[in-house]
Amino acid sequence: MSECLLQLFEHTFISDFPRLKERLKEVIIKQLNDVKDILSERVQEILDTERRVFTLNHYYMDTVNKLKEKMNDKINGQKGSSSAKSSAATATVVKNSTETVAYVPMSNEAQAARGIQIALHAYSKVVQKRIIDNIAQTCYYHFIIQCALKIDQHLSASIPSSQLLQYMREPHKQTELRNKLTCSIQACEQALQLGLEHM
Repeated sequence: MSECLLQLFEHTFISDFPRLKERLKEVIIKQLNDVKDILSERVQEILDTERRVFTLNHYYMDTVNKLKEKMNDKINGQKGSSSAKSSAATATVVKNSTETVAYVPMSNEAQAARGIQIALHAYSKVVQKRIIDNIAQTCYYHFIIQCALKIDQHLSASIPSSQLLQYMREPHKQTELRNKLTCSIQACEQALQLGLEHM
C-alpha cells in the first residue's frame, strides 16, 4: 500500500519544488509507518482473541443444523438404496421381533467424529467471516479514515508558512545555472542586435 500511495504521490505532484516534494514525502512515509505499526497491533489482538473458541453468532448453529440435515439426508438416501438392493454384505438384518429391519452400523466413535467435524467446519466458517470483516474494517478505519486525516494535519503542521518559502525556493545551484543561462541569452541577443545593425 505504501508503494502504491507513493507512486500516486509521484504522479500527482509536480517536481518544480523538489525540496517541498521531499518534505511532503517524508511526512507521508512516517505517517504510513506509524499507522502500519498500530494496525499490526490491532490485527494481532484480533488473532489473539481468536485463539479461544467463542461465538454468539446464530450462523454457527444454523450451519451446524444444515450440515447435520445434509448428512442425515445422505445417510437416509444410502439406507434407501441399500434396502432396495437388500445386499447382505452392506446391511445387517435384525430378527428380534416379527419385523426385520435393515440398518448400516455406525459406531459411536464415527458419529462423534462426524459431529466434531461438522462443529469445526461451522465454527471455521464463522471465524473466517468474522476475521475477514474485522480486519478489513480495521484496515479501512486506520488507513483510509485515520491516516488521511492525520496526513492532512501533519502536512499542515510540518510546514509552517514561514518555512514554506524556504521549501519552495529554487535550489541554489539551479538558480546560479539559470542566472548564467540568462546572461548568455542576453549576450547572444546583444550580439545579434550588433550584427543586424552592421549589416
